[in-house]
Amino acid sequence: MWEVILITYESLVSKYDCHCAEEKTHPLLLLINLLCGKLLSGSRKVLTARTGTEVQSRVIRKRVALRGFSPAHLQTYTNLHFKEQEHRDLVSVQLNANPDLCGLCSIPLFCWIVFKSFKHLHSVYDDFELPEACVTLTNIFLLLSEVFFSRGAAPPPGLLTRNTRCPADTFRAGLRPLTAFSKLSLLGTERGGFVFDKEEVTSCGLTEDDFQVGFLRPVSRYDACGNPSTFEFLHLTLQSFLAAFSLVLDEQASVGNILKFFTECSRRDNTSCLSCVFPCIGGSSKPRGKDPFKTNEHLQYANLFLCGLLSKANAGLLEHMVPPALLKRKRAVLKSYLSTSVRSHLRGLPLHSTEQEGSKVHVLPNFLWMLRCIFETGSKEVAQLTAKGITADYIKLGYCNVSSGDCSALNFVLQHRRKRLGVDMDNNNISDYGVKQLRPSFSKMTVVRLCVNQISDSSIEVLAEELIKYRVVEVLGLYNNHITDIGAKLIAHIIEECPKLRVVKVGSNKFTSVGGRYLASAIQKSTSIFDVGMWENSIGDEGARAFAEVLRNHPSLTNLCKHMLIKTPGFLSNISNY
Repeated sequence: MWEVILITYESLVSKYDCHCAEEKTHPLLLLINLLCGKLLSGSRKVLTARTGTEVQSRVIRKRVALRGFSPAHLQTYTNLHFKEQEHRDLVSVQLNANPDLCGLCSIPLFCWIVFKSFKHLHSVYDDFELPEACVTLTNIFLLLSEVFFSRGAAPPPGLLTRNTRCPADTFRAGLRPLTAFSKLSLLGTERGGFVFDKEEVTSCGLTEDDFQVGFLRPVSRYDACGNPSTFEFLHLTLQSFLAAFSLVLDEQASVGNILKFFTECSRRDNTSCLSCVFPCIGGSSKPRGKDPFKTNEHLQYANLFLCGLLSKANAGLLEHMVPPALLKRKRAVLKSYLSTSVRSHLRGLPLHSTEQEGSKVHVLPNFLWMLRCIFETGSKEVAQLTAKGITADYIKLGYCNVSSGDCSALNFVLQHRRKRLGVDMDNNNISDYGVKQLRPSFSKMTVVRLCVNQISDSSIEVLAEELIKYRVVEVLGLYNNHITDIGAKLIAHIIEECPKLRVVKVGSNKFTSVGGRYLASAIQKSTSIFDVGMWENSIGDEGARAFAEVLRNHPSLTNLCKHMLIKTPGFLSNISNY
């Protein structure tokens, strides 16, 4: 019987003190020895880490990624969160009407914030509904902040009438504690600290009453009187949001100061922090080079929230707290920076060309953060300049941790591109929500690769509608998803209606002989297709016979047998007869 050992990587990071005088070996070396060495040999070790943390494959046997809520999971969570059927129905209708909001709610933390905010504000204001327009992450955290400040300031329910909700009044009334919380969060973000002692808290102007707002929570350290002596923000992302708020509220620093975290988040090699350990395993107990625990995700979120707060959509709210002229100057500085950032990023990446696909570039995760920031601004002008700066004919976003919520940001830029573009988004977590958000951009895509992305038949319905409408797609990659025979029929329709389609990869889905016949019939009619991947689909002997007929006299198909790894007893005999 195996003994299971749970190792939490994030705990190791938060408890490490590099100033400890009695330190004998670096914690990361201990982690490597626990995973790969003879310590606790014979035990199964489970290593947990935050989403997006890169861990080298040489130290782990199997990687499991948490994908977030699927549509069915989101509905289940809605039913658990709201006991009244009226509220369940109202929330479900509003979510289904807004793919942007659905995409964000696929992440449990953001979903919890949205549902908690809805429950509170709907109980106070009869007319409150979830946002109908484009929803950004900044909108969600503004909503959370409004809830925190309104809990203590809301008048008795009997005095409320419809249409009495005014976020500007709520934030204006809470401006003093908001400024103090923001100052504290910026202090911690600048030094890379997430736990604050009582002296730091009071030095930023926070009082005992301010703790009731809910932004801070006590950490398990108490003074001699039994009172909390250390505190942390409710979540690291909330600290980043408030740090960005501090940069916006600050009237003393130069306007260029708002870019301070962008300079620290410039493009860096996408290597695992564990890689810097291996050179020193045989020697010093200290890792060489940069601090292996250092991460800039909290700074990236601060930049993202800065862009959202300075957007024109939030100008009406912020002008009650910051002089409008100052807001305008800060917005201009940010806009100028973002307009050139993507072009600078892409110019620094290796570019190679192929005869069929043109110039191709594989972007780094920082490119995605730039797109997120541009989306938060809501600036069509910046999006157009960014789209113009993407000069490659083909961009690869594989393994960039693209979630369904990120597809709004990607679409916000790509829909403004004038020339056609190939887009490879394989091996991410786009899901059906993300495909819906990308709908306006499919008109420009010659290559659509969505392999290993948790998509189902509903996504294929969107693809069929858009790709057939514009008929420019040349490569369609959909392998290793959850597509059934219903989706196979739609893919067959795409093959029949798109005269430029050359390559179709639909292996490892859930096709049966029915789906196999749909696809075989469509491929038989196509005169452009030459490469079809159908491996690991249970199409059976009947489907195999249909594909054998396709192979018999097809004018262009050359690459089917090479990929046709269908496990069926009669397959080889059927193919051998063509």
